[in-house]
Amino acid sequence: MLRVAWLLVLLAVAACRAPQEPSLDAARGEKPAAPATHSSSAALRDGGRADAASSATEQPGATSRATGKLGAESSATDQLGAAFSATDQLGAAFSAIDQLGAASSAALRDGGRPDAGSSKAALPALLHIVRLTGGARETDRLPMITALHGLGNTPEGFARLFRSYRRPARVVLPQAPRPARPEGFSWFRIRLDERTGKLHLSEADILASAGRIAALVRSLAEAHPTSGKPVCVGFSQGGILAFALALHHPHSFGLVVPISGTLPPALVPEALDGRIVPPIRALHGGRDRLVRIGPTLELVADLRARGLDATLRTYPRVRHTIDARMRKDLFELLDSALEADAASTEKERTR
Repeated sequence: MLRVAWLLVLLAVAACRAPQEPSLDAARGEKPAAPATHSSSAALRDGGRADAASSATEQPGATSRATGKLGAESSATDQLGAAFSATDQLGAAFSAIDQLGAASSAALRDGGRPDAGSSKAALPALLHIVRLTGGARETDRLPMITALHGLGNTPEGFARLFRSYRRPARVVLPQAPRPARPEGFSWFRIRLDERTGKLHLSEADILASAGRIAALVRSLAEAHPTSGKPVCVGFSQGGILAFALALHHPHSFGLVVPISGTLPPALVPEALDGRIVPPIRALHGGRDRLVRIGPTLELVADLRARGLDATLRTYPRVRHTIDARMRKDLFELLDSALEADAASTEKERTR
């Protein structure tokens, strides 16, 4: 785009210097039509266009000297109009360059994404699939489980985790918005420093995805017969988002279970209210080399020190995966939460 803008500048300069092409009448050997007789001030008022108003009618008996003066004045007016036209083109070109410069600066501020922050319009709802467990029917009033897949996975792939879950529930599996290898999706940009083992995450992307997930959950909870607050389960990238949802959208969930996830310290709010933030029950493998357990230990310890109901269950021999024991513990956490929710709902109903 910048190259195109400079090309416009060169073309505009060339327009200022280029000689006027002979008219079609001159090419045919015919006498050209009488030129317009506007003054230069009129040409300025009309934006430098020699043809802005109708041409004056020649007076009979005008001397050849007068005609020559009129022709010279008209020629000067034409040249002035061409100059103003070229100036306009130069202005437009430089305006385009200024806009490109502003866009480039904004892109740098937003982590190199040219479209970041360019529009305040609401993003479309996330694609998602819904799975019913425990023999539930679509019309049943059900607890809602929001399940967030990891990097490179899909909602269909992550849905297999819940095939053996026996309690009736509506499992909502959103699809991350970014394509990722090989045929899956990603919730946010992420880079692993293999030398240090540290993850470099896009904090802006994390917050944006968390906001879209929270909006989707609210919409679906209103659209379907839902009992209690939804529960959030996330693995890897989904686990990172589960932490973000618990701290930045605490009213949306009744329980959050991050698996093999953590959260950048910059995304932990300074002020946290333990009465609002839902219980956090994190699960993490001790031999995880992709999302190392160290930052998660520090995060949960910090949350507990601030008065939040947060725990971390570790699995010393487990890598970056959900093994049979982790799945069993996850289902027990879900059962306890859904049973408590059902008891609370029944108590409110009988009042």
